[in-house]
Amino acid sequence: MMEVNINPLARPCLVSSYREQKRKALFHRWFEQQWTVGAEVTIGGRPAGQMSRLYAIVEYEDGTVGAVDYPCITFAPADFNDYSWGWCE
Repeated sequence: MMEVNINPLARPCLVSSYREQKRKALFHRWFEQQWTVGAEVTIGGRPAGQMSRLYAIVEYEDGTVGAVDYPCITFAPADFNDYSWGWCE
């Protein structure tokens, strides 16, 4: 029988999207993608500047890794009493 060790830094979560069913995954980190855009030439169009999008890097049960939009992540319930809150008291 194979033994599986779960890294405590990777949080269990469910990934959902409009294209597929919810999938179990491990959350590893956040990733922000940024890019530069030019001004739109239409009246009332957006000015030139920088845009960004937040993604979560997750690892699925089959070992594949994906970047998913942040609203698609639902973290597994955690008991906040298990965390140390001594620093803020």
